[in-house]
Amino acid sequence: MVTKIFQLLLLLSPICFGSNINMDMFDIIFFRTGIIALFAAAMIDNPRRTLPGYAGKSIALLLGLCIVNIFIHNFTPVVLHTTMNLFLALTGVFIVYTYYDESKDLRKFILWAGLINLVFFINQKMGFNPIFDKMPYVGQEGAFLGNQPRLMTYFALITPFLWWPFLIVSLALGIYTQQIIIFAPVAICLFAKLKTGREKIIYGIMILTTMLLLKDKIYAALSFRFNMAWKPVLNAFFDRPLIGYGIGVRIIPELEVVGNSYLQFIIGAGLAGAVWFGYVFKNIYGKLNNNIESIALISLIIIMTVEYPIEITRLWYLIMGIITMWLLKNHSREVNNV
Repeated sequence: MVTKIFQLLLLLSPICFGSNINMDMFDIIFFRTGIIALFAAAMIDNPRRTLPGYAGKSIALLLGLCIVNIFIHNFTPVVLHTTMNLFLALTGVFIVYTYYDESKDLRKFILWAGLINLVFFINQKMGFNPIFDKMPYVGQEGAFLGNQPRLMTYFALITPFLWWPFLIVSLALGIYTQQIIIFAPVAICLFAKLKTGREKIIYGIMILTTMLLLKDKIYAALSFRFNMAWKPVLNAFFDRPLIGYGIGVRIIPELEVVGNSYLQFIIGAGLAGAVWFGYVFKNIYGKLNNNIESIALISLIIIMTVEYPIEITRLWYLIMGIITMWLLKNHSREVNNV
């Protein structure tokens, strides 16, 4: 039952919407309802494996960090709200990893949702846009993600699961929308598919040439993020490095997002947040390889440095799927007679 419910959530979360309801509010309701459904299904399913030790410790440390953060910041509502969502997301990862039927491929559900978003985006560019007339989403021409930066972040996350022809489509979308975030996962995917050292050298030269051609665009994008978001946030962080400002707190009111998921979390959690990320990276480093699941996780790690996928509730089931698929591929430990 957990398997079927998660497949459905993975398919629906990037494409469903509610008429006359705020996008973020709808996504929170959908996310929490889905986690409750997974929990209920787990009550009647049989566990298939146990969580790897370091993964369990990572989850426990994060939950402990969040609880301490709640007390330090006097039960601030936004900290409570963010911690609840984190707790539910971590619970979801635990449930899906423990109960999911590994023989059932998740990728086709990811790809179907991606195809639906792509078709709708093309329709929007052609002037056919019936959905946005019925719901108060912000932004324009972002298919079911609301705006183009969110849509391209979504396509960047699903890129590792695409077949060769669709990698080109994904790259073309990035060029057309001028969202450079799409280039990193495409480059990683193509590099992983190369066999010989000669091919990799030639490809490396091509990537370097492309970066040189796009250097002005890359520099402009990174400069904008640094000056408008990262610099003021870092300045604020050094005023309170030990305890932070509270997980989920927006320290600069006019700045909706920081554009860096690591910085967003660390500014709220303080140095403890940076230590936690260090612990996680230390444990997954060396376990990564060139399979699709590892490429997807690497892409997520890179995307989080320049975008904010963790802050987009609509992407949480996809992120849970990426983490779970990597754990299943690299650390599956079947248990017998549990």
